[in-house]
Amino acid sequence: MGPAIEHKRYLAVIFDLGGLILDTERPSFIAWRRVLADRGYLLSEDQYFQILGHTIEDAEIIFHNAFGPDLPFNEILVQKQIYLDKYTAAHGIAIKPGLFEVLDVLEKLSKRIALASSSGIELVEQRLIDAGVEGRFKTIVTGNDVRNGKPSPDIFLLAAKKIDIAPNLCIVLEDSEAGIQAAHSA
Repeated sequence: MGPAIEHKRYLAVIFDLGGLILDTERPSFIAWRRVLADRGYLLSEDQYFQILGHTIEDAEIIFHNAFGPDLPFNEILVQKQIYLDKYTAAHGIAIKPGLFEVLDVLEKLSKRIALASSSGIELVEQRLIDAGVEGRFKTIVTGNDVRNGKPSPDIFLLAAKKIDIAPNLCIVLEDSEAGIQAAHSA
C-alpha cells in the first residue's frame, strides 16, 4: 500500500472515465477485435493497450502503424461502435466498485470533481447515462475540447482551469499509461 494522501492539501479530483469509472475496456477490446477479425486483421491485447487513453485520431495512427495504411479505419470505427452499442444494450456497462462511495466522500469533503475523458462528448454523455451516473460530474472535459490528447497534459490542465483549481492542488485518477503520463505532466 502506498503512502496516504492528505486530503486537506488537495482541493479537487479529476476522474478518467473508461476503465476507471466504467468497465469499458474489455467490451471495447471484444468489439475492436471482432470487427478487425471480420476484415482479416488480428488485434492482440498488447496492440489494444496501446490505444487506451488516446484520442480516436491517435488510435487511427497506432492502428495504421500496426496494420498498414490501407486499413479502412473509419469504416472499422463505425462498425466497432455499432457492435459495442449492441453489446452495451444487451449487457450494460459495469460501474467499477466503490465509485458512488468515493463520490459521496469527495462531496462530503467539499472537493471539486471533474471528469476528463479522451472520448468525444456524445459518447461520454451516453456512457454516463448508461451507467446511471449522469449529473454526478458538473465539469466534463473531453477529447473534443483539447487539441492534443493524452499523453499531453492538455485535458487535465483544462479540467483544472474549468473547476478553478491550480493543477498542483488536483488529484487525477487515471488507469492508462497515456493518462498517467498526462496527469504527471499536468
